[in-house]
Amino acid sequence: MLEMRARVIKVKGSYADISPLGAGCGQCNSANGCGSGKLTKVFCSNELRTFLVFNQAGAQVGDEVNVALPDGMLLRSSWRIYILPLLLMFALGLLGSSLATDTPSRDGFAVVGSMLGLLIGFLLAKQFSNTSDAQAVLYSIIKA
Repeated sequence: MLEMRARVIKVKGSYADISPLGAGCGQCNSANGCGSGKLTKVFCSNELRTFLVFNQAGAQVGDEVNVALPDGMLLRSSWRIYILPLLLMFALGLLGSSLATDTPSRDGFAVVGSMLGLLIGFLLAKQFSNTSDAQAVLYSIIKA
């Protein structure tokens, strides 16, 4: 189970908005790390990032908490986010190419089909990620 520490920003019924404490594994800015900390600085804003999680521990606003991702969730999510759009892109690209009646327009149909497949794949991935099995769980309070 993947775990992280966070602070509760807002409580909404049985769910809570949390903000992670710290970033990554602690080696984000070191030369020996993977460099994701540098990418985050370049591509992400400095605004406070919040995530909605199931509040199993009954935490209140301001509490420092432990949050966990269920086993296998990271793998399932990566399949949804990366593989599903790529498979649909290839499938609809081939379908678009086969629908063309003449050779010059075949590439255009393939490109349109590929782009449509990629878009549908991302929309489906977003829809699937909103299911309850894809939720992180706030399972213990560190400091109230």
